[in-house]
Amino acid sequence: MQAHDHIDRIVTTQIDDRILISYVRGSWTMAQFQANHEYSQSFVRQLNDTGDWASLVVIEDTLVSCIDVLEAGRNAIPTNPDCSHLKALAWVIAPEIEGYVLLRARYRAIFEGILPNQIFSAIDEAKAWLQAQLSATPT
Repeated sequence: MQAHDHIDRIVTTQIDDRILISYVRGSWTMAQFQANHEYSQSFVRQLNDTGDWASLVVIEDTLVSCIDVLEAGRNAIPTNPDCSHLKALAWVIAPEIEGYVLLRARYRAIFEGILPNQIFSAIDEAKAWLQAQLSATPT
């Protein structure tokens, strides 16, 4: 499992088995979202080309971001052919993260109707749920 930092160290990305893990810091702008989207495409393509996969997003400090960023994230999945085998997304958001009380519900609803997603407070719980989602779907 090798980690890759990029775009001013606001994201660290790694692949663990069939899970793309992104550790996210800071409040994002659309420019940062677009830079991350371009950067992560090689990881997404690598996973998608070999079958079903899942995404785990660990929020490290704040949920506060531009609303356009959240909408772009939602819209990127159904329009990206390299996400055709993406089966689930898990958020890891600890209660002490900035904006947790106000924005947790918004993050939980981002992908409703697009793909299964859940919020967890611990990485191990999120990984276990994602593995169960991957096991439950035929390849």
